[in-house]
Amino acid sequence: MRVGIGPANTAGQAYRMAVMLRERGVDAESWSPKPHRLGFPVDRIAPIDYARRYTHLLSWTGTPFPRHPHVAYAYQGSEIRRPSVHRLLEPWSPFGDDAFSAKLEARIRIPRLPAFVATLDLLHFVPGATWLPVLADPADGRPLFRRRKPRVLFAPTSGFMKGSVPSDPAYDLRQPDFLPQGDILRAIAEADVVVGGLRLGAYGGTEIQAMAAGRVVVGHVSEGVRAMLPELPIVEANPDTIRDVLRDIANDPDRYAEEAARGPMFHAIYHDGRFAFDQLADFLR
Repeated sequence: MRVGIGPANTAGQAYRMAVMLRERGVDAESWSPKPHRLGFPVDRIAPIDYARRYTHLLSWTGTPFPRHPHVAYAYQGSEIRRPSVHRLLEPWSPFGDDAFSAKLEARIRIPRLPAFVATLDLLHFVPGATWLPVLADPADGRPLFRRRKPRVLFAPTSGFMKGSVPSDPAYDLRQPDFLPQGDILRAIAEADVVVGGLRLGAYGGTEIQAMAAGRVVVGHVSEGVRAMLPELPIVEANPDTIRDVLRDIANDPDRYAEEAARGPMFHAIYHDGRFAFDQLADFLR
C-alpha cells in the first residue's frame, strides 16, 4: 500500500496527515504541483502520475480523481461550507447577500463520498462524512497569568471569517497582521489567552495549538459541535460578548486557568494523530 495525499495542502494538513501515517508504519506522502503560498512543507512538489504511484488517494479539498479505484475526499472548510446554508445556521455568520458570498457559493460543488471533514461543523454540509480532525503541533507555554494584565492573542488568517476583538484596559491585546507558523507558536507560548474564530462556529489549528499549550482558549463553537464534544475546553464567546468574556477572565484568572489545564489532554485525545489514524482505518484497508 502507498497512500498519496494531495494535491492541495491547506494549512499544511496534507503533509501532517502523511507524516502521521508514516509514524504508524504506513507508506504515505503528500504532494502538490507547486509550493504552498504560506510555505507549509510538502513531501513532493511535482506533477504526479497518481494512478500508477498510489494504491490509495486521499484527495485534499475534494479534487476528483476519476481514474483511480480507491479514493476518499477530505474537505477543509471554505471549499464546501455553503454560505447560504451557513448563514441560516449561525447568527454571526460572515456570509450575507453580497458578492463575496455569492462567489464562494458559485465555486462549491456537490461533495463526493466517501468523505472526511476537518471540523465537525462541516458535517452539516457533507452528510455521511467522517470527522478527520485537524492535526496541530503543540506550543510550549509559560505559566499563565504572571503579568499584571493577561496577554490576549488574536491572530486570525482572515478577520472577515473570524471576527474582531476590541481593545480594553483590562487586558493586553496582541493582534498581529500576519504570523508565519513558527512565529505563531512563539506568540501562543507567550500568551495567557488565545482568541480563535468568533463567527464560523468551529475551531481550527490555532485553537488546537493553544489548547495543547495550556492556554485559555476563547471562541464561538456552535451548540451542535459542543454537543458532540462536551469536554471541549474552549470558553464560549461571540462578537457581541467577547469584550465581557475577556474582562471576566482578567477578573478571575484562577477559574479560567483550571479550564486551560484541560487543553493538553483534549489535544492528546483528538488532535495528536491517534484519533485521526483510527478514523482512517476503513480507508486504509
